[in-house]
Amino acid sequence: MSASQDKKRRTDERALGTERRQVASQKEAKERKQSKIKWTVGSIIVVLLVAAILIGNSSLFYTARPALQVGDVKYSSAEVNYAYRSAYLTFCNQYGSYLSYVGLDTSKALDEQECRISDDFDTWDDYFKDAAEKNLVQVTALCDAAQKAGVTLDEDDQHEIDEQFSYLELTAKQYKYNSVSKYLQAAYGNGVTKKVVRHMLERSELATKYSQQQYDSYTYTPEEIAASYAENKNSCDTFNYQYYFVQADTEDSTDDDGNATSKTTDATMAAAKATADKIAAAQQAANTASNAINDANKAMQQASDNQSKAEADKRTAQTAKDEATAESASHQQAADKAQTDIDAADRQATDAQKKADAADTAISDAQKKAGRADADAKKAAADKAAAEKELAAAKQQQATATGDKTKADEAVNVAQAKLDAARQAEAKALEAKRKADAKVEQLSKDDGGLSDLAAKLKAAKKAAADAATAQQKAEQAQKDADKAVSDSSSNAEAKQQAAADAKSEADAKKEAADEAQDKLSQGAVAYFGDKGASQAVKVLTDPTVTEYLDAIHNGAKGDATTLDNMIEALKFIQEANQLRAKEGLQPLKVSDTLMAQAMADADYANNNVNHPLQFPASENLAWGYTDPFKGWYDTEKSMYEKDMSDGVLDCKASDGKPVKPCAYGHYTTLVNPDLTLTGFGVSQNGNITGIGGNTHSQLFTENANGIGSDAGRIMNVDAYLTDLTAYRDSLTGADAAYQTALSKSKQAAQDASDAAKALAAAQQSARKAAEEAQQAAQKARDLQAAADEAQKAYDEAVKANEDKAKALEEARKDQADKNAAYSAAQQATKEARSGADAATDAQTAAQTAVDKANTAVAAAQAKIDTADKLTQTAAKNKTDAEAAIKQANTDKTKAAADLAAAKAAKAEAEKAKQAALDAKTVSDAKVEAAAKQVKAADEAIADAKAAYAKAKDDLNAATGKLNDAQNTIKRLQNAEENLKKANAKLTEAQSKLDEANKAKDEADKAYEKAKADYDAKLADKQASDKELAAAKQAEAEARKKAEEEAKKQQEAQKKADQAKKDAEAKKQKAEQAKKQAAGVTNNGLASTGSDTTAIATLAAIMTIAGAGCVLVKVRSAKHADGWHAVED
Repeated sequence: MSASQDKKRRTDERALGTERRQVASQKEAKERKQSKIKWTVGSIIVVLLVAAILIGNSSLFYTARPALQVGDVKYSSAEVNYAYRSAYLTFCNQYGSYLSYVGLDTSKALDEQECRISDDFDTWDDYFKDAAEKNLVQVTALCDAAQKAGVTLDEDDQHEIDEQFSYLELTAKQYKYNSVSKYLQAAYGNGVTKKVVRHMLERSELATKYSQQQYDSYTYTPEEIAASYAENKNSCDTFNYQYYFVQADTEDSTDDDGNATSKTTDATMAAAKATADKIAAAQQAANTASNAINDANKAMQQASDNQSKAEADKRTAQTAKDEATAESASHQQAADKAQTDIDAADRQATDAQKKADAADTAISDAQKKAGRADADAKKAAADKAAAEKELAAAKQQQATATGDKTKADEAVNVAQAKLDAARQAEAKALEAKRKADAKVEQLSKDDGGLSDLAAKLKAAKKAAADAATAQQKAEQAQKDADKAVSDSSSNAEAKQQAAADAKSEADAKKEAADEAQDKLSQGAVAYFGDKGASQAVKVLTDPTVTEYLDAIHNGAKGDATTLDNMIEALKFIQEANQLRAKEGLQPLKVSDTLMAQAMADADYANNNVNHPLQFPASENLAWGYTDPFKGWYDTEKSMYEKDMSDGVLDCKASDGKPVKPCAYGHYTTLVNPDLTLTGFGVSQNGNITGIGGNTHSQLFTENANGIGSDAGRIMNVDAYLTDLTAYRDSLTGADAAYQTALSKSKQAAQDASDAAKALAAAQQSARKAAEEAQQAAQKARDLQAAADEAQKAYDEAVKANEDKAKALEEARKDQADKNAAYSAAQQATKEARSGADAATDAQTAAQTAVDKANTAVAAAQAKIDTADKLTQTAAKNKTDAEAAIKQANTDKTKAAADLAAAKAAKAEAEKAKQAALDAKTVSDAKVEAAAKQVKAADEAIADAKAAYAKAKDDLNAATGKLNDAQNTIKRLQNAEENLKKANAKLTEAQSKLDEANKAKDEADKAYEKAKADYDAKLADKQASDKELAAAKQAEAEARKKAEEEAKKQQEAQKKADQAKKDAEAKKQKAEQAKKQAAGVTNNGLASTGSDTTAIATLAAIMTIAGAGCVLVKVRSAKHADGWHAVED
């Protein structure tokens, strides 16, 4: 086999392999989707059908090929074995389903089968040995010549070999081999490796390349071809002959000597010649059919090649189309991705701008807060300075008022002393006046008034005693009043201090209440911060930790982060543990971080009916439930148990009916024994249309590592709830404590005011008691003096009686003096009273001034205290504001960087999108062009299939004619013996035939009609293979009619006697023999194959006289440009 023939074998092998592979392994081919494989020439591409035979019947091959040397080139056993099996594969691919017609059985050993296509070889093994050796000799010669001519394999040639190996890998995988090496060993025998195959391929490819170059270099004109043929006609034209002998019958006779002889006659020779003519005609028909088979095979091969080429073109075009489509889709995906990146960049830019704006707002707010703090500090300083001035002035005023009050007290005392003295003087003057009046009156009486004086003395003594008692009471009242003043003063000072202390406490409580309110407004963030759960704080505040941070509104009403909702969530965890206890499971513990994550997911679920998937934990979500465990546990457990009623989780109950809905993932998560940690979130801000209301989220992990970050504190739910409740209560109680302190402060201030008023009242009472005591003392002194005077008067009256006249005169004179003195004393008392009243008023005014000054001092001090607290608050606010400004500036800087990055990313994404769209336009153009090529290939495939079908029809028709001709030849060759047997039977049956003729006539008519129908249908069938199906149907119908008529004939024969039946049977056998001898056959068409290199033949007849036989010579001629039929 030449190198060019070897390459053609590889091409045919691959094309046939492709067609059968599409039929045998379409599913595997689709799964591989090796659209980029280019089907090229390759000597190792195994036809799948043949490969299956090889692999399944490895004993067929020459498995121990000896080494071979061709010239200086030595071939190893593996290389010779490869060439041997390649020759076998090539032959199997070439003949395909016609192998049986050339006598090759692929199921038997080659060295046990006779080679029928050549007399030069005993077995097929010999044939393929020779083919392999010839191929190696030819390849060696061509490779030597190529090396001398400097011809080498280039990159394209190596690429073609590489593609063959790529196909080998696919084939090996298709047949479930672990490697190409194992596949090669199974297909070609032990020792055949990839290295061996590549070496042989490279030599074959080089030989083919050189041979093709040499062939392409030869050019001849038609004249040169004609001249060469004319010069070498005898060597170009060859003839083949076929001989058939027909023995003529002889007739018995006697010779001149009377001896019995047997010789041919003109009649028997004529009959033999007629038979020979029929054989020649049949051979001519066979030759014509063989030529038609050759033409049909060539047409089928050409159609198959055209179809293979068209299919290869289609695959190439389809591959190009698929690649271009994939490219287009890839570019579209790239464009879509770029658009997604653009949208993401826009969102990032928007978020960054929002953050920058928020930072600006925060800076502005903080600056305003700092400004307010500065203003507050300045105001506090100014207020404090003013208050200090007021305090100094108030203290000065207090000192002045106190001094004035002291002076006023002294003036009152002086005025009171003067008043007391005046009153005493008036009393004395009055007493003296009375005494003078009484003395004058007494002296004026007859007894001198002694009795009256005695009565007055008695009354005066009693009055003096009463006055002394009253004085004692007044003095005691003054002592009591002084003590009340002292007590009231102490009480007032204590109340004033208590009021100051209460106010300080109220201020402290207010600060604590403000801080508590701030923490309440932060909700869980404040709690986690105070408990050191930094990761939980990040979950609720850091966008790098929580993807959907915007959904969280820390501390807002109804938000999952409020402390009340957090407490509610812990109560749900308690309920979850109760349900787990029912299942015999351990209680879940609470993690700070899981609590925060569950709150974040619950807030997300307020506006989304899906899992946010922003944390690694397992999750249950519920919308619109008051108690989510009604769904998670009660409902889903019922579905789970119903599904498990048949022992299998297959969404079917034990009765086979489907469980709808078949969803219980929340339940199985809740009762998963591997889950040990949890967190829960509750919100009342659900905004899902048609649901609204509550949202619940519960997260679960097996351990702290499953959280993916710091778990924070891990506590049992009861301890956690106790800690959180105490924390919440401490914050909510801060305002109540402030209100209580404020109330106490107000009450203390009121008590201080009341105490101050009580002190003033006590002081007023003390002054009054002192005045009354003084008055009582004066009165006692006056009454005692009056009693003394009365006693004196009485005594004097007793003495005066002695000198009544003198005494009366002196008494009247003394009376006048005493009246004058009394009037003067009254005037002095009046003046003293006026002075005392004025001093008392001045004292009251001074006390009022003191009280006012004290109030001013307290107020100024309070202002100073307030200013100090305001200064402290302002300083803290400014510090907070400065920290906020610093953080906001950091946020702003980061936001600006994020904004710049987002803009840059958007610009890059827009470039990528445009590039992808441009590339997609190119790919779409490729798709359109490839689609046109696919369409053209489909049309070519359809044309090739039509041509193949027509050629196959022609082949079938020609094969049928060849079989008929061969059967005719065979029948004619055996006609002599058959005729003898028929004549014997005819003679035997002739005597009985006449008796059956009458019964046979009717049967003959029916038989002849059926035979005519059959012959007509058979002729139609032989005339056109295109009507084969119809002809077969007509044949069947004709056979059926013949059988029916035969049955009728049998029924007619049943009426005849047994002898007639026997005669008829023998007659029928004789008639059948005659018909066979006359060339009538009832054989159907057989399906057979033909060698595609069959030679065109022409029959001629030669009669050999005197030989008793007819010689039929069949000749064929081969000219330079091919085989042709010739006349002889």
